[in-house]
Amino acid sequence: LNQVFDLSIVLVIVLIAIGGLIQNIIATRAAALTAFNPARVMGILLQGVTSAFGGKSIAMNLTGAGFVAGSGAQAGLLTGDMAYGRWFKVPSRYQFWVQLLTVVPCSLVAAYVFQQIHAAKPLVLEGAGHPAPVAKMWAASAQIFDGASALPPGVLDALLIGAAVGLVYTVLERVKGLGRWLPESIGVGLGLVLSPALGISFFVGGFIMWIVLGRWLGWKDVTLTTIAVASIVAEGIGGVLKPLLTLLGVNPQ
Repeated sequence: LNQVFDLSIVLVIVLIAIGGLIQNIIATRAAALTAFNPARVMGILLQGVTSAFGGKSIAMNLTGAGFVAGSGAQAGLLTGDMAYGRWFKVPSRYQFWVQLLTVVPCSLVAAYVFQQIHAAKPLVLEGAGHPAPVAKMWAASAQIFDGASALPPGVLDALLIGAAVGLVYTVLERVKGLGRWLPESIGVGLGLVLSPALGISFFVGGFIMWIVLGRWLGWKDVTLTTIAVASIVAEGIGGVLKPLLTLLGVNPQ
């Protein structure tokens, strides 16, 4: 890492401790409670940590975001796999060997598919092409930490106010007799960083799944969770298949 990405040993240790441990715990808890992993937002936080420890250049700063993208997202997925394995009584050693055997071929396929998608229609931050919203957000943050772009007026004040509110809210959740009346802090936090369209979709889907199917029709929680996870995975697969169909001429749109 020091030779390739010009990262100091101290910075690497800090990124592993914060991005590989603390933020992985946060990502896993958020994914378990909401089926959504806030890796994109945590990437910005880790970019700030990277900048504080000397990683101010754009290349080094984006490496900090990559720690969350690579570890935080996968920690949530791995924990989910282990939970499902326990529910369905699948030995953990079977899951380990199956995942180990699929890592290399899946990596090769993913790299090839990415290359083909980018060749057909490049991934861009702006203009014509496949949009890359997460990369755009991290790139804009890296430019700020690098000094190439200035922070908008009032951002630091808003950041401090938001941090104080989040800290107090989390403490209030632990107060006996009060926490039961407060909405889950993770849900509130996700609602602040996600688009309204996603928030409305989550509400409608949650009402159908947990109220209509769960309470009214009596479906088991494991069945509902399986359907929710399958829907999320299917959406990702559909996002990959669409450009592939375009590349093959099946979907010219």
